[in-house]
Amino acid sequence: MKKILALVLAMILVISVVACGKNNDSTTDPGKTTSSTEEVVIPNVSPEEILNAISQIDDLKDAGMVVVNVEKGYLTGFTEEIKDFNEGYKMSPMIGSIPFVGYVFKTEDNASANALLETLKSKADMRWNICTEADTMVTDVKGNYVLFFMVSAEQVGEAAPDNIKNAFENALK
Repeated sequence: MKKILALVLAMILVISVVACGKNNDSTTDPGKTTSSTEEVVIPNVSPEEILNAISQIDDLKDAGMVVVNVEKGYLTGFTEEIKDFNEGYKMSPMIGSIPFVGYVFKTEDNASANALLETLKSKADMRWNICTEADTMVTDVKGNYVLFFMVSAEQVGEAAPDNIKNAFENALK
């Protein structure tokens, strides 16, 4: 009986490892990034309000998104501490196995925002989840606000990256 149980557990372990393996048949470009750094005058809006506007995108409404305040330090999706912001909020699904995480940060000024975006890009880990991987970065800087999302366009819809960026820009008009 113990041998059968051990065999079943071993098979479950092998199946779970194979199921979490990286799929190399992806047709999307893992390095795809959209970014803009022009200087604009923007209203004083909180990052939380911006993420709440983004959460209203049709592709994201049903995903059970949660918006939370983040403290400086180790953030989901990054290999090192992120510290160069004044205020930050994170959006992620309630189910942690979906490769989706997004942030809006508020910094001191435009130069700080551009520097933070470069830091985020260089320290991002598109495979922070165990069994899944984001394939697209969505980034933007407007004034002293930074948008940074890592998403799987396949899971949230091919139009979601553009819709996220548009919602960010519209929230800052």
